[in-house]
Amino acid sequence: HRTAGPVRAPHPHLAVTLRLFVSQRDSAIKRVREAQNRDAIDATRRLLSLHDTAATSGSSTRCCLSKFAASSMVAARLLAVASILPATAAVLTLPRKSQALPWLSAPAYLQELPGNADFDPLRLGSASPALLKYYREAELKHGRLAMLAAIGWPASELWDKALADTFGIDSALTSKLEAPSVLNGGLDRISPAFWGAALGFGAAIELYGLKLRLEDRAEPLEPGNLQFDPLGMYPVERARRKRMDEAEVKHGRIAMLAVVGYAAEEYLLGTPVAVHSSGFFEPFWAHFFHV
Repeated sequence: HRTAGPVRAPHPHLAVTLRLFVSQRDSAIKRVREAQNRDAIDATRRLLSLHDTAATSGSSTRCCLSKFAASSMVAARLLAVASILPATAAVLTLPRKSQALPWLSAPAYLQELPGNADFDPLRLGSASPALLKYYREAELKHGRLAMLAAIGWPASELWDKALADTFGIDSALTSKLEAPSVLNGGLDRISPAFWGAALGFGAAIELYGLKLRLEDRAEPLEPGNLQFDPLGMYPVERARRKRMDEAEVKHGRIAMLAVVGYAAEEYLLGTPVAVHSSGFFEPFWAHFFHV
């Protein structure tokens, strides 16, 4: 049995020699790489010089080909520069045009709104995001009231007299059987109790909406959102929710135009809208069989 002797440390001259060898090797590799880069750059310059010479020389019969070669070289240089630049710097973005007014630029502040058609020629919504939300909420409220009025106006002209006779009360229609309005008259025949109930109901909804706005929430409520969905019809998916929001805005806008049309038609024609536009309020077969 032999005992192992003590491990001897490497000779100091050997360590210094190894370090010098590694340093010289790294320097040699660096010089070789620099020489290769210089050779590649020189070769590229010579190639570009040859192409430039070929593009600028030649007879008149080869003028078109020379011009094509020169433009190809310019394009190649531009592509080389574009490959060096970041991708974001090489993308050119053109201003988006308005859908409603194609000769104007689309307002950027309307881009995320449901039902956006890029229509704000007076830039009313550009003052602040808070003012834009206020305008959108006002549009939704007017649209919802107009959708109710678009149904209630002709319905009152069709069924008010029959219902009044059934319950033994006076009809609220005018002498021409038109719905009471500012232009048609007849508003003085409406009971004050109705006006009081309508005013109280509207004030209650406004106070409820204000209460929702003042509550602390992780995300603020969208304009017109009253957290009222007893039937659970509002979808959970973001895409379907956006489609429903757009449908509400578009139906509200059409309803506002319809109510204005009701009032103008009855004032100008002097007949109820349910009569001169009966095709919208009677079964289609009644016009064929005179039922």
